[in-house]
Amino acid sequence: MVNVILVDFRGMDTLFESSVLGIAGLGVYTMIKLRLKQKNQSSEVNDHE
Repeated sequence: MVNVILVDFRGMDTLFESSVLGIAGLGVYTMIKLRLKQKNQSSEVNDHE
Protein backbone atom coordinates (compact mmCIF):
# COMPACT_ATOMS: atom_id res chain seq x y z
CA MET A 1 0.00 0.00 0.00
CA VAL A 2 2.77 2.46 0.90
CA ASN A 3 4.64 1.62 -2.30
CA VAL A 4 1.58 2.42 -4.40
CA ILE A 5 1.21 5.79 -2.70
CA LEU A 6 4.90 6.59 -3.19
CA VAL A 7 4.83 5.60 -6.86
CA ASP A 8 1.67 7.64 -7.41
CA PHE A 9 3.19 10.66 -5.65
CA ARG A 10 6.41 10.40 -7.65
CA GLY A 11 4.44 10.12 -10.88
CA MET A 12 2.44 13.25 -10.11
CA ASP A 13 5.63 15.06 -9.04
CA THR A 14 7.26 14.19 -12.36
CA LEU A 15 4.18 15.38 -14.23
CA PHE A 16 4.22 18.72 -12.44
CA GLU A 17 7.96 19.14 -13.00
CA SER A 18 7.44 18.52 -16.72
CA SER A 19 4.63 21.07 -16.76
CA VAL A 20 6.82 23.68 -15.07
CA LEU A 21 9.64 23.08 -17.55
CA GLY A 22 7.20 23.34 -20.46
CA ILE A 23 5.76 26.61 -19.20
CA ALA A 24 9.26 28.00 -18.62
CA GLY A 25 10.24 27.00 -22.16
CA LEU A 26 7.19 28.75 -23.58
CA GLY A 27 8.09 31.87 -21.60
CA VAL A 28 11.64 31.90 -22.95
CA TYR A 29 10.38 31.32 -26.51
CA THR A 30 7.89 34.18 -26.15
CA MET A 31 10.53 36.58 -24.83
CA ILE A 32 12.92 35.73 -27.66
CA LYS A 33 10.18 36.14 -30.25
CA LEU A 34 9.12 39.51 -28.82
CA ARG A 35 12.74 40.68 -28.76
CA LEU A 36 13.22 39.76 -32.42
CA LYS A 37 9.94 41.47 -33.33
CA GLN A 38 11.07 44.67 -31.61
CA LYS A 39 14.41 44.57 -33.41
CA ASN A 40 12.68 44.11 -36.77
CA GLN A 41 10.29 46.99 -36.09
CA SER A 42 13.11 49.31 -35.03
CA SER A 43 15.15 48.43 -38.14
CA GLU A 44 12.12 49.12 -40.35
CA VAL A 45 11.69 52.55 -38.73
CA ASN A 46 15.39 53.31 -39.26
CA ASP A 47 15.17 52.23 -42.92
CA HIS A 48 12.33 54.66 -43.61
CA GLU A 49 14.19 57.66 -42.16
